[in-house]
Amino acid sequence: MNYEQVGICYATGATGTYLEYIGNVFLIPTVPFHNPFTSNGSSHNAKRSSKSIFYAGHFHLDPIKYPSHQCKFLDRSYKMIWIKVYEKDFDKFKMVKKSKTTSFTPLIGPRHGKVELDNLTTKIINELCDLPYSLDQEEKWLKDKSPFIFDWNSFFSQDTFFAELEKLCDFCSIKFEITKELVSIHEEFLNRHSFVQPG
Repeated sequence: MNYEQVGICYATGATGTYLEYIGNVFLIPTVPFHNPFTSNGSSHNAKRSSKSIFYAGHFHLDPIKYPSHQCKFLDRSYKMIWIKVYEKDFDKFKMVKKSKTTSFTPLIGPRHGKVELDNLTTKIINELCDLPYSLDQEEKWLKDKSPFIFDWNSFFSQDTFFAELEKLCDFCSIKFEITKELVSIHEEFLNRHSFVQPG
């Protein structure tokens, strides 16, 4: 069966590559089961195939200011998903983003010294923890694209995540099945985010 491609639009740090992995490994399989996680808990080791259906990107960003985040993929995507971070979850979102950036070391020369390096690292982390979109920008993107809204907070409980995946599968007209591998990989996701309270 041929499927149209599905775009996953998400703010930086909102777990878009993990949802892409789930889509391409479990929902409409185009790559074999594998472990997508990096040492800091991101899913940037996820594999893609030329036949992959799900593709994550920061498509909501202004294409003039951020041309590298736009691609021809959007011209042929049939459906779009928006991973929405609700205002009640902003503090949790910032905590998750910070956890994934604390291991980041800026590439600067040794002449800058430890104090300046620490200050620069802190500055970069603080900037990354700001929400990278305005609510007005989000509202316009949602209106233009009419995407499926995927609740970011649902990632942090197996029950809510699987319920959200089932709704997504309805949206994509595909059958949702819970497999041992899906349960196993999401348990690892939850273990890597054990500092995040569900709900």
